[in-house]
Amino acid sequence: MKHVYTLLLVLLSINTYSQYCPALGPDQLLPCGVGSTTLTADLSQCGGGMGPKETTTYAVSSIPYAAQSNTGNQLFMTDDSQQGPFAIGFNFCFFGNTYSQFYVGSNGWIAFSPGQPTTFTSQPIPTFNALVPKNCIMGPWQDWHPGLGGQIRYQTSGVAPCRKLTISWIGVPMFSCTGNQGTFHIVIYESTNNIENYIQTKPACTQWQGGTATEGIHNALGTQGIAVPGRNSTAWTANNDAWKWTPNGPTVNPVLTWYQVGNPVAIGTGPSITVTPLTPTQYTCHFVYPTCNAGWASCNLGGLGPDTVLVVPGPPNLAPPGIVYANPSCINTCDGAISVVPIGGTQPMTISWNGPNGFTPLNLCDGVYQFNIIDAAGCTVSGVVTLVDPPIPVVGPITALDTICWQSTSETYSIPVQPNYTYQWSSVGTIISGQGSSTINVDWSALNGGYIPGAVQVTGFDINGCPSLPVDVDIDILNILPVIQPVGPFCSYDEFVGLQATPIGGVFSGVGVIDPNFTPGDAVGTNTITYTYTQSGCVFDTVTQVIVYPQPTISPITPYNEFYEICDGDSVVSTYSVVPDLPGYNEWTLLNNTTQQDELTVTWNAPSMFDISVVHWSNGCVSSPQTTAITIVQCPSELFYIPNGFTPDGDEHNNTLRFVVGDAFDRFDFVVVIYNRWGEIVYESHDAMAEWDGTYNNAMCQAGTYIYYIQLKHKETSKRYAFNGHVTLLK
Repeated sequence: MKHVYTLLLVLLSINTYSQYCPALGPDQLLPCGVGSTTLTADLSQCGGGMGPKETTTYAVSSIPYAAQSNTGNQLFMTDDSQQGPFAIGFNFCFFGNTYSQFYVGSNGWIAFSPGQPTTFTSQPIPTFNALVPKNCIMGPWQDWHPGLGGQIRYQTSGVAPCRKLTISWIGVPMFSCTGNQGTFHIVIYESTNNIENYIQTKPACTQWQGGTATEGIHNALGTQGIAVPGRNSTAWTANNDAWKWTPNGPTVNPVLTWYQVGNPVAIGTGPSITVTPLTPTQYTCHFVYPTCNAGWASCNLGGLGPDTVLVVPGPPNLAPPGIVYANPSCINTCDGAISVVPIGGTQPMTISWNGPNGFTPLNLCDGVYQFNIIDAAGCTVSGVVTLVDPPIPVVGPITALDTICWQSTSETYSIPVQPNYTYQWSSVGTIISGQGSSTINVDWSALNGGYIPGAVQVTGFDINGCPSLPVDVDIDILNILPVIQPVGPFCSYDEFVGLQATPIGGVFSGVGVIDPNFTPGDAVGTNTITYTYTQSGCVFDTVTQVIVYPQPTISPITPYNEFYEICDGDSVVSTYSVVPDLPGYNEWTLLNNTTQQDELTVTWNAPSMFDISVVHWSNGCVSSPQTTAITIVQCPSELFYIPNGFTPDGDEHNNTLRFVVGDAFDRFDFVVVIYNRWGEIVYESHDAMAEWDGTYNNAMCQAGTYIYYIQLKHKETSKRYAFNGHVTLLK
């Protein structure tokens, strides 16, 4: 910062302030009584980029191509040769070491140490191979032949500390492909240590050494090699192409160093410094970087360079004034007063407050009042006056239930009685009695349920009429709407089901209810189920309708247990029906096929035994099945028949189970075995003319279904036949 100032009665300063780096702000004329100040460097004008990084490793990235020119020193080199050293013109750091000289290899590289191999065939990097150049920049390394033409030049340009070195191969032929010429540039930068490689053209020469080339950087030990992706001893071409290697090691942290202007001895470091000048003094600061990045601040931080700031110590300050004050007489009355009397200083004087005006402000409320007095010389004195209200009256707490039932018409609220106090109540409910006293009654019937913060409030007034802070109480009007989870409709044969409702913990009641279960078989029809929930002494209930449909019934299938004899080519048509007691539809099953129709019509054309079953559906409920057995046999010459049921009840019909065997079978080679449902044999015979009377061990068997097994032998063919099926014993 440039400064122009004049000392008259006081020191004045006219400052010009622009984008300095670091910026130190305007000159500081310290106030009265102040001899020290803290200076802080503003780095916001120093550019947005990060600081430099050490060159222990690098990041490689593609950059926009920019045409390069080089009119510097020209080198005349032969095939597979190197020359140097040459002066870089500045200190350059590469893989952690500092160099001031470089060497040029004719095959497209520069190195920072002598004696590198002049191998013409590229290899991948990194490598310990002694035939591979190290401590070098390859831009690219390939078999170039500058002895046949082209130019190799180097040139240092720019102004310290922001210079650059450019090494260029211009129109240099390729070995073996001498008609192919390459033009490329290696550029290294002072202070940043950045490396850039610009390739105007690099053709291919696949007929020589596979046409491979390496574009990258290689450290002195061969342990680090950072190549352009896809260009590490591979065959490739490039035109108007550019890449950059940026140091990517740990960040280099500069030291922000402070100086008195005109004195080269540092007085401190860091972003801030406290100074105590005895006379007007100028200060400045700038970044100090290590050797590898000595010029970084000048090249990269931006701004106009380091700023300067003038610090002028202040004259002696004013003495504390005399203060007289009076507190407010009652809370919130705002009748306090303050009187401030200056001591010493130069008239005229002014006073400023955080609210009041003048040296004797009146009508002041409770609070903290700050003032600042300034005299004609600009010296100041500050002070604070605190006015305090008298203690506020205290009432409460309110005694009451915090939970009340919905539609309550009378709830009591009270506070402890204090002598000479009156009370003002308010409520969102209706106060029906007690206003002004310590106890009131409130009607809540007009409000819906829910939590009400501050539902009842009271303010007390003492004998002087000073109010207390309001005291309130929150209430919860409990209005719960229980919800029953819907169930049903049911069929009368359904199992019991558990009833559920929210909130849990209530009681279910109604026809068919044994809390918390509902049994459909006990409640055929439409039923009202009630759920009662109790909480905090409040009772809430709700109802739901549950429908239970009766199970339909159907008559036996007509015709029942038919028996037909058919001969080859014959058929029989039969229609089967049942009579239901409820409207709905019939579902018939024959041969594992199910169909819905009122009647079932079947054409029988093959001998066998068939079972037909039917159920009736009504309102989603299904009847018990009715079944019948159909026996279709061949003509009598080969007839075998067994009924599917019999009734040994002593009447004159169907008292025994008989087996009908046709003439085609040998009645003396016959076996029948009957099992009960537990697999026990209850009847066995080898006599085709025998009959079973339904007994086992001289006791009548239980009604139910029995399994039979029959074995027969055909007289003419001697073929044996086996049949099994079931028969129903009815009583």
